[in-house]
Amino acid sequence: MKISAINICAATFLATIAVSFGATNTWVANVPAGAAWSNAANWSAGVIPATNDTALFTNTQSTTYAVDISGTAAAGGLTLSKSYTFDGTGALDLRGNSASSIAFVYNSAAVTSTFNTAVNVDQAGTSAGSYATFSSVAGGKIIFNNTIKSTGTVGPVNLTRNVDFNGDIDLATRFRMNTGAGNNQIVTIGGSGTTRSTINWILTGDLTLNLNRTGAYTTDDRYMNVELARVYLGAVNALAAGTNIRFRNAGYGMVAQGFDQDFGWLDVDAATTFDMGGSKSVWTFADSSSATTVWAGTTLTVTNAENATIRFSIDSANSGTGLSAAQIGKIVLDGKTLTPGDTRIKNGYLYITPQRAKLGIFIVS
Repeated sequence: MKISAINICAATFLATIAVSFGATNTWVANVPAGAAWSNAANWSAGVIPATNDTALFTNTQSTTYAVDISGTAAAGGLTLSKSYTFDGTGALDLRGNSASSIAFVYNSAAVTSTFNTAVNVDQAGTSAGSYATFSSVAGGKIIFNNTIKSTGTVGPVNLTRNVDFNGDIDLATRFRMNTGAGNNQIVTIGGSGTTRSTINWILTGDLTLNLNRTGAYTTDDRYMNVELARVYLGAVNALAAGTNIRFRNAGYGMVAQGFDQDFGWLDVDAATTFDMGGSKSVWTFADSSSATTVWAGTTLTVTNAENATIRFSIDSANSGTGLSAAQIGKIVLDGKTLTPGDTRIKNGYLYITPQRAKLGIFIVS
């Protein structure tokens, strides 16, 4: 089994916080409706948090759990044990300042933290190995309904447990999703925002990744490396069109959910499953017959494909064949191991799914 990421347990994360931020400042109990982050009276220290402080949201409120951020609010990180919402037209700036300080949001209880204001993560002053982290204990969730932006190229932004993104994502590097095997992490990217990151994300830790908008997964290198993840497509071209994809570990794969997708090349390094869900989804891959995509994996199992279309373009100018005979022999389509004779070529594509019959006439998608 190939796993390139290291599990981060809750205890390690809490220890990191303890040594990272000496100053803590607690949002006081029973604040009035419309309570502003910028009002020093709402903080236990009598001043607003500094850029390297830990802001604690642990008190019970009688009126509101909403925090108004109208200007710029700053902190090193937030720890929450209640379900708070952060509203307003301003932005929350989280900053890691040294090798021992990371920018973070941490749900220390099974609560939901909701950010309706923009969140900026600055890693410029953080050394390698100390990455910004959005984390929860079991049952917790963090929701970003506005823009989240990271700066500084020291490393990825870590996501552990469940996180939803419904606004713009703009990453100087990438996400690293890694709760740990058996923890069933769920990350959902939806809403109407756009996504940009420079390099492929680290997808591991028994992850369910829901891509619920067009271009939900978009990287400058146009590459998805699936290690320990099940990817669910929730929109047409949920991956940016032309994204190359490699599956690295057995037991994972992708689910169509009725949506079409234009991929780059496909590589299968371990037993992988495509679930087409009985839908009429059309999945189009670039020519995958080159040495780049040797398909070291044992099988590509395609299920519920009776109405679906899966095809590979044929790059004949470079002696491509869509797929090699050896690759075709590793495909199990609805229980049948394919041979080259089970495929068909039409209009520059190699089809691994059969023609669909409609009103007695065979049609090609």
